[in-house]
Amino acid sequence: MYRTNLVTDKHRLKYLKLLGIAPEKEKPAHVDLSFSSPEKVELVKGTKVSTELAGRRIYFSLDEDLSVIPDTFKLERLIVDEHTRGVFDRTEANEAGDLFFAPFGEQVQAGCALYLGFATDNPIPPDTVNFMCYLYEKDLKAPGSHGNENEYEFENAKLKWEIWPPAENGPHEEISIKDNTAGFNKSGSIVLKRLEGWKAVDKIPVMSFERSYFWLRCILEESNYEYPPRIEKIRMNTIPATQYLSERNGIENKTKTESENVEGNLIAGLIWQIEGFEHLNITNYRPSAGWKKAQSIKEAIEDFLRDFKLPYTAVTLSDYEYIALNTPGLRVAKAKAVPNYRPVFSRQAKSESTGPVKSQYSRGSVTVVVIPYTPLEILKTPPEPSSGFIQAICKHLDRHRLIGTEIHVIPPNYVKVTVNATIIPLEGYPDDNLILRDVVSALNRYLHPVKGGTEGQGWSIGRDVYISELYELLETIEGVKCIIGLSISGEPGTGRDAQGNLLLGSKFSSVYPGIHNIEIAREAESCLKRGGSNSRN
Repeated sequence: MYRTNLVTDKHRLKYLKLLGIAPEKEKPAHVDLSFSSPEKVELVKGTKVSTELAGRRIYFSLDEDLSVIPDTFKLERLIVDEHTRGVFDRTEANEAGDLFFAPFGEQVQAGCALYLGFATDNPIPPDTVNFMCYLYEKDLKAPGSHGNENEYEFENAKLKWEIWPPAENGPHEEISIKDNTAGFNKSGSIVLKRLEGWKAVDKIPVMSFERSYFWLRCILEESNYEYPPRIEKIRMNTIPATQYLSERNGIENKTKTESENVEGNLIAGLIWQIEGFEHLNITNYRPSAGWKKAQSIKEAIEDFLRDFKLPYTAVTLSDYEYIALNTPGLRVAKAKAVPNYRPVFSRQAKSESTGPVKSQYSRGSVTVVVIPYTPLEILKTPPEPSSGFIQAICKHLDRHRLIGTEIHVIPPNYVKVTVNATIIPLEGYPDDNLILRDVVSALNRYLHPVKGGTEGQGWSIGRDVYISELYELLETIEGVKCIIGLSISGEPGTGRDAQGNLLLGSKFSSVYPGIHNIEIAREAESCLKRGGSNSRN
């Protein structure tokens, strides 16, 4: 004990250094600042902006250049053209604080478009427009993370921004676009420059207005979204900024001084200033976040011990699944690793990016089946990973595989499952429609590939559908006395055993709900439940 007590922090730092570990320095906060000005103002990246809190001034610096558009130019209309499903005005959803809207609708397809209408009394519009696009992500699982590795960016859609109607008098220079949302895959700023030939009109396809607007159109040319993007708020003249930290090591400085950094996680609604630009109105509509004090040596050791237990080299099947599920920046709902198999794709499957038609034995190969996360409760089509999504996971696994291991990442073979059931309701229960609704809802939830299964954590890839579990599920629904007939069917490529269980026929398969056939039978005199006569009264 005496010798242990002689180990100083200086020694511990050296031991950590031998392991390639160093206590993390203080991390700065990040905030989105919104600007308002009666005239155009140009701000450059790195410009210092400050606010005062509890008698201390806190400094941030702008992360990007910003052209502040005058207050007279306002975003007043947001119109969503869902192509074959109609055109809808989503302006109110953008103005309300508790709503969101899908810029291309919930059934995303090529040809959908988002129109932004800007109003101004000035006949000459600005040649640059910038805005912050906040996605609605409150019901999503957190993106994957794996140690300190950078997030992967991938393309799952092709967007085209343009002025509407198209400029006249010949071709103009192509619009310059900086899209920090990566195609509405994350919150970020969008900057459009060289908006030449822009004119105000009072109508767009299928919709007219009482006044004229300057329109920008974002048209979806190709779509492989894992789930429909959803926008919570579009806010003009908004830019991210990062807290300015003085250079110091948080471990050695143990006493507070006037130069010591202060916490940067600030409340929303503060007033900010830039020296020399006193006419600018600057505020943060959202709180800043991300500030973290410098690690102590004890905290660094605890982090190392936790991190030491995480798999960084894929050896076992659970290692492959963990690494795939935690691919940085991706929301992967399910992953299953299959050893010594190589998927074999048909030519059509390759062109359509669908699952393999079969697999073959291949020693040293590992095939990982992945399902992307989706927030949708009701599925018209099951969630499919885009080719960019698959490539990102493949790159991540490749970084962590053993030399000589062949990696394959594929989507599942989906089976549409239909349940046919005849239900006897409880005597005196008046509402058959309510029972039908609850039964269908329970079946759809249970057969959901991401939110279903016995534990509500998604259907286990390759797991068959057992009729006994469906009996158990339906018998717990309010108003149901018993089930006197129950069968399951699935397509494609399934079979049934002697007990009526649905056999998926592939370890790469998952399920999603079809259209169920449920009947209510009130004329039956008695119920025979599983295990004998056990009717509820």
